[in-house]
Amino acid sequence: MATHARSLRLLERLVIVALGLALFAVQAILLRDWLVDDSGISFAYAINLAQGHGLVSQPGVAPVEGYSNPVWVALLAALSRSGAFALPLAPKIVSGAFVAATYATLLALIDRVAVHPRLVGICAVVACALNPAVVIWCSSGLENATYAWIVVTLAYGIVRAIESPPSTRTFAICGAAAAVAAMTRPDGVLFAIATPAAAFATGARSKRPLLAYGATFAFLFGAFLAARIAIFHHLVPNTAVAKGGPHLADAIDFLLFTRLGIDKLDALLEAAFPAPIANVVFAGASLAVWALAKHGGIRAPLKALLVCTALALVDYMLMPADWMRETRFGTAFFPLYDAAVFVLVDLAVDLAAVRRKALAVATVLGSLLCISVPAYAGRALTFARDTNISLYFVRSAYAERFDRYAAALHVANGSVLLPDIGGMLLWSHLRVYDLAGLCDASIARLGVRDPEGARDHILADVRPTFIHTYGKFSRVALERDPRFDRDYVPIHTYDKEEDPASQGHASGIFVRREVVATPEAEAALESMRRETHDRKAFYVPLRPSLLYRWLEHTRLIPVEYRGLSIRHIVL
Repeated sequence: MATHARSLRLLERLVIVALGLALFAVQAILLRDWLVDDSGISFAYAINLAQGHGLVSQPGVAPVEGYSNPVWVALLAALSRSGAFALPLAPKIVSGAFVAATYATLLALIDRVAVHPRLVGICAVVACALNPAVVIWCSSGLENATYAWIVVTLAYGIVRAIESPPSTRTFAICGAAAAVAAMTRPDGVLFAIATPAAAFATGARSKRPLLAYGATFAFLFGAFLAARIAIFHHLVPNTAVAKGGPHLADAIDFLLFTRLGIDKLDALLEAAFPAPIANVVFAGASLAVWALAKHGGIRAPLKALLVCTALALVDYMLMPADWMRETRFGTAFFPLYDAAVFVLVDLAVDLAAVRRKALAVATVLGSLLCISVPAYAGRALTFARDTNISLYFVRSAYAERFDRYAAALHVANGSVLLPDIGGMLLWSHLRVYDLAGLCDASIARLGVRDPEGARDHILADVRPTFIHTYGKFSRVALERDPRFDRDYVPIHTYDKEEDPASQGHASGIFVRREVVATPEAEAALESMRRETHDRKAFYVPLRPSLLYRWLEHTRLIPVEYRGLSIRHIVL
């Protein structure tokens, strides 16, 4: 009987996971072959590693850790080595597998916490599968799906570790999971405190298991840091230098509940549930925690889930502001938050004097999902119209164009400096320098912090054949150095309407004067100048699917999400 019950429960989980994956895939279809350009950086490192060039952005250049997702790069390198890495499907399929694993692990976690685990599990998986913030970034080519699975797996491991008598084995497994989280994203190191925090919160304070946890984490993560220092000669990835990691200002905003901190928290909560109910859900969950604590109903597994959810929230709040939409850094938070909210509803109803408890839980959770679905669908439709910068846009707008320019000007061993480099690294034949600094240690170190030093590095050391600069990247103010006007001529300069964010700084496409010194080159330059340089001309057309067309016209979608044109946004 016990074996039959386990088989039946396994079958139920498989069905729920399949349902969640189907809902995820339906929404992912809206994005078609979209991959965010940043993912191309990880792809380039993975391909170069698989081909024996090492962890470099391009063959022959010095190693710089221009990615922030080592585990994801390693997985893609293994895929590339096997010959199975093909864009755009390969990263999407791998991410889909991690999404399915996340759903399965979440169900196993809920099984140990909820009173009605089947009902709560179905609702939590459906909520994750319908949330555009999860679907978009797990379909982007980045590490989000992998990171979400690792964090949810760590939470499940902690629940297992503290639910039974503490053992060195289970705590060591948690240490390994925490180390992998820290190796997947730099901010993942925050989850190193999850197991000790949950252990102290639940009274599982045996020294030997905690020592086993610490030793395992220290060994694995220490070996990783040693490898990083040996290869890149730095303790942190270059991306953290270029972008900045968690800032003291972000911590202060969060801890003191300043307006910026509150707005950031609101954005995260409203990505989980729509604005009309987001704060109500959060307040209701907090009230449920208080009520359960008052009646002694917070068991150890629930405490562990709440600790991990709180850490995922802190992880997001401490990250610097991100220009990409749909809370890219919140992917690991949503599965845990959905599970925590729905479990708290389940336990609160069980505590209340309600006769048909399962029906009451189903009514509350079903209502939350029904209220959320229209907003989820509208957000998905809006993002499908105006995606963040696409890998394929960069290929058509920059990689193919600059390669064509170099061929027309008969440039040998040419180079280009620009901020959008994912597609460039994959498809351009030019030496690529990163104006954003992710793959360039000197620019990352100097950047806007030392514009004069950055200008000197670019114009004296790098001396790229082509320069493309716009928006905030123009604030390095190349025009303030006389060498820029002396050494470069414009192919096209952006005016205030084309690029208002440049704030009057040099913005556009430029080429070295010596390259266009011959009459033949001058003629080629004039031909380039007559071309269209409107970035909209390079948008990769999005072919509307049947689902897209239906969502455009159904009354399910709130009015504010309907009737906009399809395009791929650049800035």
